[in-house]
Amino acid sequence: MLGITKHPQQDFFFIKIFMSCVLFKLILN
Repeated sequence: MLGITKHPQQDFFFIKIFMSCVLFKLILN
């Protein structure tokens, strides 16, 4: 999708971690 790496599944993995961190910060705040 974003073309961060050559492997789409790896991109999705990083996106999932990023979104999880954002949601976690929102919950704490």
